[in-house]
Amino acid sequence: MLFLLSLFLVRWNNLIEQEKITALKYYQEISELGENQNDIYRRSKCHPDFPNWMKNIDDQRNIMDLSIPGTHESCARFGYPIAACQSLSLYEQLQRGVRFFDIRCRHINDVFTIHHGPIYQKINFGGGVVQVFVDFLKQNPSEIIFMLLKPEYNEESCTRSFEETLDSYIEDYESYFYLDESAGESGDITVGKVRCKIVLFRRFEKNLPKPLGNQIIFQDNTIFTSHTSIVARVQDCYLVPTIFHISRKWNEIESLLNEADVNSQKIRSRIVSHSKSRFVQHKYNQPRRESRNILFINYGSGTGVLCFPGEVASYINPLLGERLTNNDNNFVGVIMFDYIEDYFDNLIANIIIRNFDSIEELFARN
Repeated sequence: MLFLLSLFLVRWNNLIEQEKITALKYYQEISELGENQNDIYRRSKCHPDFPNWMKNIDDQRNIMDLSIPGTHESCARFGYPIAACQSLSLYEQLQRGVRFFDIRCRHINDVFTIHHGPIYQKINFGGGVVQVFVDFLKQNPSEIIFMLLKPEYNEESCTRSFEETLDSYIEDYESYFYLDESAGESGDITVGKVRCKIVLFRRFEKNLPKPLGNQIIFQDNTIFTSHTSIVARVQDCYLVPTIFHISRKWNEIESLLNEADVNSQKIRSRIVSHSKSRFVQHKYNQPRRESRNILFINYGSGTGVLCFPGEVASYINPLLGERLTNNDNNFVGVIMFDYIEDYFDNLIANIIIRNFDSIEELFARN
């Protein structure tokens, strides 16, 4: 056992060292890019932490029945105003309650560095993503992390395939990954099955014979359905050429929100609602709603030549916040935000609360 532990440490440390060497070799100029200028954003006044909000969710619940806060370009904090999409680090997002992450990896020198387009985000996949996720799960074993992985920018100086490099990262932490590609067919990906794991979804084909998570086949700039080992319904209409096109983006977001609600089923009544800045309890007889074995992913993000991510978020986040507040019992699936803590209070909590029957139930476990 001691020998295996030593072997793991050597392998992992070698991989992390290779990431550092690659970053120094390839990104000396890019590393001078400024971090996202947080002070220009209207930060949320209220941002409670929810590090273990999944603790008492029934083990038999299907993961597709959960309403989950997520972030688009989860690691993109550099290259403002064009490339930056978040103000919080991965760890801060996890602490706040974000559980669905959009991770973009450039395959370079047989390691993964994190990019948004051509812009290096000053962290790497092993030390900056996998290690952060695993450490968080060790501290909060009740939680589930969903990772949507996409190859980004051009490949350079590699001797193996993207999936082979991914496998090298997973190898020593395989017990923390859920990689099954078939369970979705029968709809039995339950919360209990994937607690304390990183559930991997991928946006690429693979040739390796071993499982590497369920694939979601994306279509460009549209609302679409992906039929693989799971069914995913996705709104990713990311192109917002100017500020005058943001209203069209909102219509596309609302369209999938309505579809998710219509396709959900009534489970049981709940007794809580909340205002946009703090939670207010009252009784009513609306049912909590959950999906019918479809993974809904709704991107609130967008960008264009004359309209950058922050501008889109400044318009979309308040509209989403109001929609969530006014329809507080509705199932929403996964919503992917840019600047998830900006422009509207309690966006994360507004999504989390839908998975519980009362406000006390949520706060008692955190």
